[in-house]
Amino acid sequence: MKRNPFLFLPLLLMFVLPAPAQQPELQWLTIFAEHVQISDQAAFEDNSRNFLSLLSDAGVSDVSWVTVQSQTFGYAYVIPGGPGDLADLNATWGAALATIGDRGADAMAKGDKLVASRDMYYIALRPELSYLPETVQITADQPFRYYTQLFVHPHRVAEFEATLPEWKAAYADAGAVHGWRVYQYMTGTDLPAYLVVAAANNEAEYHARQAELDASMGDRIAELRAKTGPTLRSVENSTGWVRADLSYRGGN
Repeated sequence: MKRNPFLFLPLLLMFVLPAPAQQPELQWLTIFAEHVQISDQAAFEDNSRNFLSLLSDAGVSDVSWVTVQSQTFGYAYVIPGGPGDLADLNATWGAALATIGDRGADAMAKGDKLVASRDMYYIALRPELSYLPETVQITADQPFRYYTQLFVHPHRVAEFEATLPEWKAAYADAGAVHGWRVYQYMTGTDLPAYLVVAAANNEAEYHARQAELDASMGDRIAELRAKTGPTLRSVENSTGWVRADLSYRGGN
């Protein structure tokens, strides 16, 4: 995460969705993503590590993010907070860039040449729709991520959300100890949409675990899919990895 990403946010904020009615305060996340051609990824990552070293060596402690890499999302930088935190994010980022000076500017310019495109959007955790969300922390403890993007028919959002507690109950009855988090896309170009995130140590472990769960739940899985499926316009699955080496934790 290098150049100032906040220049186009006033336009973006016009499309922020309202929080779901009668829900507790949501945990918002700001996502900045950079898409890099495969042939440029090695150079991009080397440059990113250099940029992180500049921040760390300068003792910058007011900015932090977790980087997740995937084919779908690119290099996604996850930052706690939402639209209400924009002013603080902008101020702390500007202060960090001022601290590292010209060497930081040079690294940013080099990185810019390696980036094919950028995205920025807000998502919000929906803990009441998630199963054991505390087991899917945004950390590298279990670095593998399995993503399921669910694109919902606008007139069937309430029906879609009503099916998720049934999924939770099925997982609980099966004794599942690995959870999943449901995030709602609060901005974007193809809404309404939700993101289901599961974590594991690696891809093989995830698929083995799911196969065992599917077998133990039997026909119940088919019944749940039959309920949720009609509420969806499309489903997209992808994988990713939490990249601790490309994340920044306030210089620690």
